[in-house]
Parts: sequence; structure tokens; C-alpha cells
Amino acid sequence: MKLMFPLTIVMTLFLGSCKSTQYTPGDYPKRQIVFGSGGGFTGKYEKYTLLENGQLFYKNSITEEVTEQGNVPKKTVKAIFKQMSEMDFKELVLEKKENFTYFIELKEKDQAYTCEWGGSSGEENEQLKELYKALMLLTKPTE
Repeated sequence: MKLMFPLTIVMTLFLGSCKSTQYTPGDYPKRQIVFGSGGGFTGKYEKYTLLENGQLFYKNSITEEVTEQGNVPKKTVKAIFKQMSEMDFKELVLEKKENFTYFIELKEKDQAYTCEWGGSSGEENEQLKELYKALMLLTKPTE
């Protein structure tokens, strides 16, 4: 019985240390995707950040408050990064802000690659619109 108590403490500490590290968008060392939309009369932006580890965050552009929205399955995250790679996202150049603007930004290391477009510009390509729709689906609560 005396041996069980110390063993229980050691096992609890060991298992507790195996928990995956939780990050924020500001301290995450790997790739992340920032996406959303905004502007218009209020100037408010809906801004989401998807980390490569699956954590999803929302930032309120008025209060600057960042809240974690949950975790996206790693398989889904991997598929999205693959889709961005296949469409050569880093090579896209699209900066067409309008009254209401949509955006996707890929951040990796010290680089950022951004595409911005308005709803009426018609200059965004279909792959970009499909990527945006896929990302926005991640922000909807699952039932």
C-alpha cells in the first residue's frame, strides 16, 4: 500500500506532462492561416486563425479579444494546407480591397502571403473562393 501512493503521484505527473502544448496565434512557431472578412459601414472584421496543430481562434476586431474556438481534426488541417500548396497560394497576388473585403493569409516563419478581394471585383479565382468556403466551414459549430 505504501508503494501505491508514490507510484500514483509519479503516474499522474507523467501522464499530465504528455498533454499537447496549447498555443496562441502570437506564439505559434509553425504555419498558420488567417482568414475572414469585414469592412462595410461598421469596419468590423471577422478574423479567424487556424494553426497547423488544429487549434482555431477568433479575433474580435473591435475589442481585439482572441478566443479559442476549438480544434480542427489534423486530417482536415493537412488537407487544407495541401490544397493551398496545390493552388500555389504563395504565388497568388490579389489585393483588391473594396467596401467589404475577404482575405486569406498564409503565415510561415517570417513570411506572410496574403490575398484580399471584394465581393464585386470578380478578380478572385474559383480555387480561392473554394478555399475560403472550406475555411469558413471550420468556424461553424458542429452538431
